[in-house]
Amino acid sequence: GEQPTGPDEAPPDPGPATTGPSQAGATSPATAAATPPTSTDAPATAIDRNAGVWTLVVASWTIRERAEQEMQRYANRLRAQGYPVDLLTETSGGVTRYRVAVGAFPDQNAAAQARERLGDAIPADTWILRVRPGM
Repeated sequence: GEQPTGPDEAPPDPGPATTGPSQAGATSPATAAATPPTSTDAPATAIDRNAGVWTLVVASWTIRERAEQEMQRYANRLRAQGYPVDLLTETSGGVTRYRVAVGAFPDQNAAAQARERLGDAIPADTWILRVRPGM
């Protein structure tokens, strides 16, 4: 257990002495270690929300269960080809949409090329989206 008060020689100044800028970057290694690279199951987030990547949205639903079913269908077909498949959420005007996202591309052009390559494997109205943190 931790002591609620410090030792007698602690300075009376309430300012935190041990939590400074040195700990600011301490969270990134922990989050990287939380995702095991060897997992063959669908990871909770196949597409890194913080990487600034572009993706292909193949479906958009307001019902999470429908979106998850659709995501599984695409995952079964496209993960073998090396495309991550994920579910992105976005709330606008009080409505949450669950978007089935395929692939993680460095720029919009790469996403457009992948959309061409995938052809009939994805819907004709597939659109390109920039992945943002919190989706």
